[in-house]
Amino acid sequence: MASLRDLLPVQELDTRALQLRHRRDNLDLRADLVEHNQQQSAQQQVISELEAQLHQIRRAQKEAEDHASLIDDRAQAIAKAMYDGSVTDPKELGSLQTELAQLRANQDTFETQALELMEQADPVEEDVADARSRADEITASIQAIGEQIIVAEAEIDAELDALAAERATVVAEIDSDLVALYDSMGSMPGGIVVAEMTGRRCGGCHLEIPSAQAEQIRSASNPRDSACPECGCLLVS
Repeated sequence: MASLRDLLPVQELDTRALQLRHRRDNLDLRADLVEHNQQQSAQQQVISELEAQLHQIRRAQKEAEDHASLIDDRAQAIAKAMYDGSVTDPKELGSLQTELAQLRANQDTFETQALELMEQADPVEEDVADARSRADEITASIQAIGEQIIVAEAEIDAELDALAAERATVVAEIDSDLVALYDSMGSMPGGIVVAEMTGRRCGGCHLEIPSAQAEQIRSASNPRDSACPECGCLLVS
């Protein structure tokens, strides 16, 4: 004779499968992966800021070097005019000499500025290199964690496949109407469709059932009439 008790082994297998799926969805490795991805995002932000800083320094350095180069070209042209004999007027020569001295002073200023900017850029370049190295380390960790997740999921999936095969074997020996009833209630809270009633306590929600209702459950001939009044799972008495 078909009995709800026949469904208890199915419930046990389904509960184990539910626990495995929960474990699969909530692997600690997933939290590690999220944390490392956040670290990577933060590291990329650091790299972007450092690269922007370095770009500004290098641009200012080039501007200083370009100014120095233009001034040098002008200074060389004046020096050539002064010493190639093309200018003979003493007053004009004096004016050119004054301009040349001012140009060389300005050139020295820009060359000094370019040198200072170059010195500023060196440690920033080192910081960029260090930040990129750290980003590479995080990337490697993310890849390793991803591979570990794949392995862990495969192991759990193998357990789930084994449980599914065992369930199919067990279900084949149970009355089909009972199995159909059980499967139709598969969306019960917590996945508990069938549970034992110990005394008046429901094995599904663990609440005490009023005496009159507990007695009705014990004497029920229709499986549907043995449902817990609190959680709705079918009770085996």
